[in-house]
Amino acid sequence: MCQLTLEVDDEVLAQAEAVAETENTTVTTLLRNFVESLAARSSDRTEQAGKRLQATFDKLGRDMGTRQWTRESLYER
Repeated sequence: MCQLTLEVDDEVLAQAEAVAETENTTVTTLLRNFVESLAARSSDRTEQAGKRLQATFDKLGRDMGTRQWTRESLYER
């Protein structure tokens, strides 16, 4: 696990500490959870995009049958 250093305004930190206190946790835990949720959201978007792409292939793809040619036969002269 790596360490991250941030600079935030004193007011913002005080507000974050108040939120952490009401949730019985720490600002560090709040930030860690937030960063993890960002990473998961990005991963979910990538997965959903892949599923949409596959659905498009499934919908628009055509069965071309079995290949009847060889690479060598394409280049015969």
